[in-house]
Amino acid sequence: SSKSGGARAPLERVLSNFMFETPFPPRGRINVQVTLTETGTNTKGGTINLKRPAPNKLPLRDFSLIHLFRLLSVENIIIVFSCLLNERRVMFVSNRVEDLCLAAETFKSLLFPMIWRHIYVPVLPEPLLERVCAPFPYIMGVTESCMPDEKLLDGVVQVELHKNNVAQYRGGDEIKRLSDKLHARLHKGLKKVVPDTGEPLGPGAMDEKVFRDKYESDVEQTFLRFFVKLFRSYKKYVEAPSEEVVEKFKKEEFVAEHPDRCDWLKEVMET
Repeated sequence: SSKSGGARAPLERVLSNFMFETPFPPRGRINVQVTLTETGTNTKGGTINLKRPAPNKLPLRDFSLIHLFRLLSVENIIIVFSCLLNERRVMFVSNRVEDLCLAAETFKSLLFPMIWRHIYVPVLPEPLLERVCAPFPYIMGVTESCMPDEKLLDGVVQVELHKNNVAQYRGGDEIKRLSDKLHARLHKGLKKVVPDTGEPLGPGAMDEKVFRDKYESDVEQTFLRFFVKLFRSYKKYVEAPSEEVVEKFKKEEFVAEHPDRCDWLKEVMET
């Protein structure tokens, strides 16, 4: 019971109300405000603002992309990005739990307009470490103090955030790299933010507010333009549906005639 004698609502009831009864805001400027209040008391909790981006805007984030550039170099960011598009098993490792969450969320946001629909566990609990041997694409994070047995990691791409290192364990298909032209598109745009693309940003190299105001949008646009140029001609290879044929994407022709065709693109088309 609460101090005023009233019974508090069970946590399950609060979560159920928040998830199933709070209205979902339409895309655009309209916000939905939810104030958490203890049942049986006049005590008000925090206010949560729910909002969605306008249809012509990028997804909303409540964190800055600068954290990823402080953890990994531009070159390694591009490697991890290409691995995720190829639906590899990617395991982030760090001695800080918050870095695992930020890295996983940032890479997931950079995949837009693609959506990661596979296993997603930014921080894997120690009792579930054997799950890293799952044969499906995943994004997982583990702390350095509780690394899983290497025997479970065949073919897994390990990203050591605190060491700026990306490596693949033996087994599985070799990591396919972007073609020189595709790599150059990302590299050119990101080099404007981080001139030394082989090293992460130093701790005091740039203020977070300066990054948000000056570079955040540029980074987002760099990755978005990458997808636009990669798939801009896809409509030519979509077979229109008819009574005999369902809508079909001719991926073999798309890859064969693509100006940036490479093994990496061929693998992407199989995902």
